[in-house]
Order: sequence, then structure tokens, then C-alpha cells
Amino acid sequence: MIKPELIEKANAVSIVDFLAAKGIEPVKAIGKELVYHSPLRDDPTPSFFVNPAKNSFKDFGVDEHRGSVLRLVQLLEQCNFPVAVAKLLEFKGQALESYANLFLSATEIPKPKANDPKIVYPVQNPVLINYVQSRGVPYSLAKKYLYEVMTTTNDRVYFTVGFSNDSKGFALRNKYFKGCLGEQDITTFDFESRNTVAVFEGFFDFLSALVWFGREAPRIPTVILNTTNNRKKAVAYLREFKEVNCFFDRDETGIKCFNLLRDRDGLPVSDCSGLYEGFNDFNDFLVNAPRKQ
Repeated sequence: MIKPELIEKANAVSIVDFLAAKGIEPVKAIGKELVYHSPLRDDPTPSFFVNPAKNSFKDFGVDEHRGSVLRLVQLLEQCNFPVAVAKLLEFKGQALESYANLFLSATEIPKPKANDPKIVYPVQNPVLINYVQSRGVPYSLAKKYLYEVMTTTNDRVYFTVGFSNDSKGFALRNKYFKGCLGEQDITTFDFESRNTVAVFEGFFDFLSALVWFGREAPRIPTVILNTTNNRKKAVAYLREFKEVNCFFDRDETGIKCFNLLRDRDGLPVSDCSGLYEGFNDFNDFLVNAPRKQ
């Protein structure tokens, strides 16, 4: 866990000053904002706005290009969150003797109460980031969807990645644990269209599909069950669609859930697991299948 005071110091670095040090200057001002040619892409018509008062930026050419100076450094330098913190501290003249000095020691990490978990967004714990990347999901995508959730049980502290659901609970995962914080529920990404909906069994399958198809976000309505036990909670929403495309695990549990949606719930389901035939699920397919050319 990165020391909170160091994150605060890094985040206080002026975006305007940081860009100026790289020779990037505004071309005009509109109201309280400065306008630049985007340093993140080819931008013949200036569309990169910086609000000095809020110390935030927005690149109107790419929706995901927005946020704090830490976010900007990650995009500019193609680095992860801890490295961005270190770079900004160095910019302020507070270079670290060791990269390890960014992080709290085990004795310094504040332990949450049993009923008061500590939740951080986006995920930044290096161990969790390595775990997510081992599942084939790049950090650039993970930080859009995953939280870092710290809980305690019997005086032991557990770090997990959390994926939020529609009841403001979290599906929790790490290398050794699978569970839930708060109310168990599905997660929906909704759009106006009611033609086709995609349904995933777990959030790593959802993220794996985004990686495989080269997308940052779903383009059609999407449901993540977070566990097949949530099937009934999804049925009312799924009834709104003409076609329900299911990306379930190719095991007994996934097959049973698909059959229940089709036979008991009467939904117009299609089994899309043939895409990853020979593998247990979409994530297994992403990690172990030959990549498409």
C-alpha cells in the first residue's frame, strides 16, 4: 500500500507546470480552462483542456483520457500508478532513495475493523496488480473496473480485488480467495438497445472478453452474474431482450445455469462458449490460447 501522504504530494503537482517542463504549452484559454494540443495523440485541432483550479484534464478526443495529474503521468509515461507517484515526487524535488520507500511497511498498514473494510479505487497494490496481470488483464483496463479491498478476519488482513455490483457490494478475488463483500448481486452495464445482451458468469470473464476483442468498455448491454447463484436476480432484466448471449464456464455449473435460463426461465439464450471450446472459461482461453494475429 502506497503511503497516503506521498500520493497526496504527488497529486498536488500542477498539471500546467508538469506539461511546461516537457515543453508543452497552452495555445489559448477558454474561461477558466487552458487548451492544448493533446500530448497523448495526434491532435491538429486543440482539444486537450486543463482546469488549473481543479488540477484536472480532459482530452475531448478520447473519453478515457481524463482525470488527475497522476492519471496524466500514467498515460504520458505508460507507467503504473506507483511509478507515476515516484515520477511526480521526483518532479517536486523529492526523489526517493528506493522505490520501496513508496510503500507502508506491514506494521504501518492501517488494519480495518471487521465491519469497516478499507476500499481504494483504483486497485494499486503491486501484488494485486501482478495477480490481475497474471489473469491476462492489463493494468490500464483493471484500473477502470477494479477496486482494492482490504478486510480483516480473526485479526488477519486480506487484500483482494473488488468488482462492484448493482447493490454496491463487491465480488472479491485474489490468488487464494473468492468471495463477496456486502450484498451479493449482479453487475449491469446498460444501453438503450434491447436487441442483444451479453451475460458473463464472472468479472474476469467479462474483462477477458474486453481484452480479447480490443475494447475498453462494452458496446451492448452486459450483465455479469458474479456467481451463478445470482441467476434469478438477472432474469427480469434479461427478459427485456430479444437475444441473450451467454459466455458461461464450460463446466457443470455453467451448463446448468444456461439450461435453467433456457428451460425454466424461458429466455432466448444462445450458448457462446464455443468461442473458447477446449478451455474452461473465457479467462482460461485468454491466458492459454494462442493470440489472434
